Amino acid sequence: MDIQIGFYSVIFLLSMVGNILVIATLIQNKRMRTVTNVFLLSLAISDLLLAVFCMPFTLVPVLLRNFIFGAVMCVLIRYLQAVSVGASCFTLVAISMERYYAICQPLHSRSWQTLSHSYRSIAVCWALSAFIMTPIAVFQSHIPLPSGAHACREIWPDTDWEMAYNVFLDLALLVIPVLIMTIAYGCVIRNLARDVRSDFNINPYENGKTLELKLFKDSVRSATSSQSSADEGNFTPPIMKRSRKVHRIRHTNPEKIRQNKIRVIKMLFVVVLEFFICWTPVYVIQTWMIFDFKSAKQHLSPITKTFFHLLSYFSSCCNPITYCFMNKKFREAFVRVFQCKGPTPPLKDRRRNTGQLRLDSRRSEAFNPNSSTSTKNSSIRQVDYDPIHGSDDFLDTD
Repeated sequence: MDIQIGFYSVIFLLSMVGNILVIATLIQNKRMRTVTNVFLLSLAISDLLLAVFCMPFTLVPVLLRNFIFGAVMCVLIRYLQAVSVGASCFTLVAISMERYYAICQPLHSRSWQTLSHSYRSIAVCWALSAFIMTPIAVFQSHIPLPSGAHACREIWPDTDWEMAYNVFLDLALLVIPVLIMTIAYGCVIRNLARDVRSDFNINPYENGKTLELKLFKDSVRSATSSQSSADEGNFTPPIMKRSRKVHRIRHTNPEKIRQNKIRVIKMLFVVVLEFFICWTPVYVIQTWMIFDFKSAKQHLSPITKTFFHLLSYFSSCCNPITYCFMNKKFREAFVRVFQCKGPTPPLKDRRRNTGQLRLDSRRSEAFNPNSSTSTKNSSIRQVDYDPIHGSDDFLDTD
C-alpha cells in the first residue's frame, strides 16, 4: 500500500509541475502561441484536469474502501475525469492532423492553418468530449454498501446498452485515434525520411556557410559616372561610398537539419507508442469486466488493476516531456518562468535596440575631441559588418 501511495504521489507531482509549467509558459509568452503550441496548451489543460480529478479521487476511495465525497461529487468527478480523458485523446488526434497537413501538404494548408482555426478545433474537441461522456454523468450513482460505506458506480438500466456504449468508447478513444495517428505520423515520417535521404546530395561547400551578397550601388554608380566623365575629358575622382544595403542568403547546416528531422521522426514514433501502451490495458480491462465480470475478477488482482490505472495516469506527465521539454524554445522559456523573468523581446526589437546603442556610440565618438580618426573609422567598419561574427540578423532563436 505504501508503494501504491508513493507511485500515485510521484506521478501526480510530475504531472502537476510539468503541465503547469507548459500552461504558464504559453500564457506568459505570447510569441510562442503558434498553431501547434495552442494545441499543446489544450493538451496540458486536459492532462492537468486528469491529474487533479483522477488521481486523488481514485486513490482515497481505494485506501478507505469508501467514497466519502458525496453524491454530487460522485457525478461531477467521474464526468470531469471522462471529459479530460476524451479531450486529451481528441487533442492528440488534432495535433497529428495538424502536423500531417503542415509537413505533407504545406501549400494546401497554409491558408487555413491559423490561430483562429486552432481555437475552433480545440473547442470542437472539448465539446465533442463533453457530449460523448454525457451518459457517464447520467447513469453515475452514489450507492450505499452493506458495510455502511458508499461506492460511486455506473448503474445502467440495460446491460446491452452499457456494453454497446463501452465498445463505442473503445473505438472512439482508442482504436480510431491510434489508427489516425499511425497513418498521419506514418505519412509525416515517410516525408521526412525522403527529405533526409535527399539531404545527402547537398554540396558540402555550403555546409554551415552563410553567403554574403553585398551590393555597392553607390560605388558602382559613382565609378561609372567617373569613367564616362573621363571619356569626355572632364575627369573627376570617384567618390566611393559604402552602401549599407546588404542582401544575405542564409544556408543552414544540412547535417543539423537532417539530425533535427531524425529527432522528429523518433519523437513521433514515441508519441504513438506511448499513447498505445498507456491506454490500451485500461480499455481492455474495462471491456473485459463489462462483458465477463466473473472471469475478469478471477484473473485480475487489485494490484494489477491499480498498476494499469497508474500507467494510464502516467501519460499525463509524459506528454509535457515528449512534446515540450524536447523543444529548445520551451526549455529556455521554462527557465525564464523559474527565474520570474518576462519573455525575451522579439528579434526585431533587439536589433532596433542594438542599432540605437551603436548610433549613440557613433555620436559620442564624433563629438569627443580625444578620439582619433582611426578609432572612429575602425568602429564604423565594425558596425557595418563584422567578418568574423557576421551580423545579428542570423542569431539562432530556435
